[in-house]
Amino acid sequence: MSKYLWVLVIVFTLILIKVANNPKGSFALDSNLKETQKSEPENIADPNQAVIKAQKNHPSDANDKKTPPTDDANSIEESNKTEDKTSKEEAPAKNQKTPEKSAEEPKAAKTKKTQENLSQIQNQLQKEFTKIFADYIDKQGKVNYRKLRRQRLVLRSVTNPIETLKPDEYQKWSKEDKIAFWINTYNINKLKAIIENYPIVGSRWLNPIWGAKSIRHIKNQLDTYKFIVMNEEFTFNEIENRFFKDLFKEPRIFFAITMGTKSSPPMLNTPYQGIKLYQQLDDQVRKFLADEKIGFKADEENKIVYLSLLLKTGWYGSQFTEKYSTNKMFKDKTSPDMRAVLNFVINYIPQNNVSFLKIGNYSVRYLNYNWLLNE
Repeated sequence: MSKYLWVLVIVFTLILIKVANNPKGSFALDSNLKETQKSEPENIADPNQAVIKAQKNHPSDANDKKTPPTDDANSIEESNKTEDKTSKEEAPAKNQKTPEKSAEEPKAAKTKKTQENLSQIQNQLQKEFTKIFADYIDKQGKVNYRKLRRQRLVLRSVTNPIETLKPDEYQKWSKEDKIAFWINTYNINKLKAIIENYPIVGSRWLNPIWGAKSIRHIKNQLDTYKFIVMNEEFTFNEIENRFFKDLFKEPRIFFAITMGTKSSPPMLNTPYQGIKLYQQLDDQVRKFLADEKIGFKADEENKIVYLSLLLKTGWYGSQFTEKYSTNKMFKDKTSPDMRAVLNFVINYIPQNNVSFLKIGNYSVRYLNYNWLLNE
């Protein structure tokens, strides 16, 4: 045998041995080939398919690749935004701190406590005022000065809380409560000033002219009389000018304060109260003007309207001009103060008198003032 023939025999023999030891070996290469071919398509798959698969398995990777979002993706994105927004809104509620609420509670409690204390102070003052008005003034407004003079300690117990009242407590009151307080304070101290000069001893020269019990005999003492309110010194004129005229600007007040005379508005036998102040003032005005001797009288036969001297410009008449001024009514009256007073008066007199004042031809005169003590 030649050299090449031996090589072929050896190779063929080795192949037979291999087949004999592994009968399926001839298919093993095909199987490996098929597995290789099966895996290769995945490695060389369409890039778009790979992206879709990546989106399913790794949403964050899909966002990084910025692929156009599908409807489902938009829904998920909106859902994520909603969840983020909700979580942001709910987060403060879950982690909300309570210092502000706890800080407001003591403040509210303090305010409530202050209101309770303020109410107690006002109730105390009302009780003290009632001691005088109810016990020493009758329903007609006359004062029992003789009896009150014997009860100076009682009067002193009333003025003590007025003197020591704290201004910061007073400032928390309503306007109506403040007005009522100053009216009561004015009247209480006027009574106190009168009993300190009671019984009135007049001059033998003036008694026949003024009367033995005329306030004119002690008018100078009343004008200069001083008293304490909230640890501050006052006179009657100062209260009238500072509070009744300048601050409150309520002319009905002048039907509530007393001058201690028979021609001044009758005093109430009960204190003025802020809660019913305006009703009390209206009642006072109506009662005062209903008295023809001191308030108002319409003489239609003689075409004369009589008014209280208190309504004259030199007294309190000018206080009505700001609130009751008119150019549409009472045009024949040249004085603005008089037109304002008449415009005020028609709200409190009978209707037949109202018609006369509005369209009647009349002159205005003032009633004689009675300075005798209102006892």
